[in-house]
Amino acid sequence: METGPVITLVIAVLGLALGVLNYCRNFQLDRMHLKVIPHSALISRGAPTRHSDHLLEGGRLCIVVVNLSAFPVVVSELGFTLSGGKPRMMTLPESLSNGASFPVRLESRSSVTAYLAPQLQWERAFEDVRRAYVETECGKRKYGTSGALKAYKNQARKRAKARKVLENA
Repeated sequence: METGPVITLVIAVLGLALGVLNYCRNFQLDRMHLKVIPHSALISRGAPTRHSDHLLEGGRLCIVVVNLSAFPVVVSELGFTLSGGKPRMMTLPESLSNGASFPVRLESRSSVTAYLAPQLQWERAFEDVRRAYVETECGKRKYGTSGALKAYKNQARKRAKARKVLENA
């Protein structure tokens, strides 16, 4: 067998494989990628001192949004989805890490932290929270959860049980 046609076939297959990989990569670049991470933040003298995806004693809830897209995205809404088919719990952040106002424009590969009001985690509806969400101006929603959000939910459920015990007593 001659080597000319074999080399041509190998180069053609390699070209096809690279073309398919390039198509898949371009398809991924055209999609919106946001990372939504509920955190617990310690705030001292009006400035955050520490973030964690686990519950920090004395911390307050915040939502970190990271734009992993190749283009800017405008985040217009954030909040929490609730279990049991209940409507979502939308909230406005008390402050943003970059000092901007809401809605916030996130450039490619940038992030913002939305610090939520401390009383939010004490609301009765918080025991039904499933996950955090952000919604963009174009109507796309992305979701996220973390150990901190689960711990805040567990605290809310414990408070709800304590309320029921007190009401029944």
